[in-house]
Amino acid sequence: MVEVIDASVATKWFVEEEGRETALEMLSRVISKPQEFCVPELFYFELAHVLNRVLGKLTPTQKHLYESVLGLGIHRFPMNPEMHRTICEFQALGLSGYDAAYVAVAKNVSGIWLTFDAKAHKLIQHHRLSRCLT
Repeated sequence: MVEVIDASVATKWFVEEEGRETALEMLSRVISKPQEFCVPELFYFELAHVLNRVLGKLTPTQKHLYESVLGLGIHRFPMNPEMHRTICEFQALGLSGYDAAYVAVAKNVSGIWLTFDAKAHKLIQHHRLSRCLT
């Protein structure tokens, strides 16, 4: 099954916080089999935003690691009319536009969204498109 990685997972690749071990195990899987993972294109923008907010100015090593994430080979999904319709469907259930984009990708690939966001997962768990990693 294809797994859709949330920015909350990737943030833990850089930041020492609860759930980091699980996130690093996932990173190891991404490195060895990137074709089994995908993200909406916004993932990279959201990750850059969160890292700047949490870490401030990135060190040269952190910048290098971020750029390595860009090149992992994870399949990226751009916004298009079909994706927008699916995002709207999940926003109607209470998800943010960002979270709805991850779920829309999961639905598109018959996959599952992996997140540390328990509140968002709870809103859509009956759709069986997400798994909370907490």
